[in-house]
Amino acid sequence: MTTALAIVGGIAGLAVVLVVVSLLARRVAAKVTADALTDVATVGAVAVAPALLGGVSAPGIGRTRGNGVLALHPGRLVFVLGVPRRTIEIPLAQIHDVEVSKALRTPGRYARNGRPWLMVRWKAPDGEGVIGVLLPDPQRWAQAIRPNEWRDTTG
Repeated sequence: MTTALAIVGGIAGLAVVLVVVSLLARRVAAKVTADALTDVATVGAVAVAPALLGGVSAPGIGRTRGNGVLALHPGRLVFVLGVPRRTIEIPLAQIHDVEVSKALRTPGRYARNGRPWLMVRWKAPDGEGVIGVLLPDPQRWAQAIRPNEWRDTTG
């Protein structure tokens, strides 16, 4: 009986710790996103939204993931990563494919999520780049980035 109570108490304590850590992580992510919204790279954007960068693969850009902000300017698409502060700029003229997908597919990374990913591919000077982000209304973003030239593979 004492062993069973100890086990139940341990599980309850672990559950409380997990809930506290989860709430803290959400609060930190919200603050990071709010800080990224005030970055100078988002000033003058046509559209701005909080986003989760699932992965990026491009020459000169290391593998990066995290919370931040996606901003669409008249001539470029910008992702501002919250921590560490980093800006990824993609000229709209170099974007050749925009897709809304069920899965994040970047070199070395494959992830499925209950929400659709916005996938953007572009021609970089040294090769090709691909970026995948989760954000509200990815279909609207795809239409804004490449009007009438995007694919929806969410099925």
